[in-house]
Amino acid sequence: MATLWTQPPVYDQQAIDLTRAELEKISNRFLYLYAPPRAIATARSGTFSTTSVAFAPVDNNVFSLTMETSGRRIAFSLLGHARHSVAGSNVLFDVLIDDLTFASSLTGTPLVDGIWRVRSVVATPAQSIGGVTYYLEGTDLIPAVHNFKLYWRGSAAGTSTLEALTQFSVSESP
Repeated sequence: MATLWTQPPVYDQQAIDLTRAELEKISNRFLYLYAPPRAIATARSGTFSTTSVAFAPVDNNVFSLTMETSGRRIAFSLLGHARHSVAGSNVLFDVLIDDLTFASSLTGTPLVDGIWRVRSVVATPAQSIGGVTYYLEGTDLIPAVHNFKLYWRGSAAGTSTLEALTQFSVSESP
């Protein structure tokens, strides 16, 4: 069934009595939709490596982000290249929130596989992390200023490496 077009209403300027506060509230909502909160960290040079098989920070000087949230869904994104020195092993990533809670488990202990896994089919070259995104529902994170740190580990003994030009971001979805 086709929808019939109707003439949009014409509002009388005198009939609409909006206060400055109401107009600012409407404006702020549009601004939030246009540019929701987002924080990005990019490693432009060098490589990062670890031999840890327990989750540890990648580099808190580079991959530590602070952002104010409002209770909506949070998206964590990771883009770059990683590898493990042992073929068939994985490089696993997770996000630590406020130095207390891992995104994978919503507890102080991360899940075994974290939230991202990069499998090294061969020890070299590095495998691409193709812009993977992990969503955390807003009900799981109270509205406040939060700190987000990128953590990682290898699935087996050996060296995990994260290449330069890796990007880690946190954003809030409207």
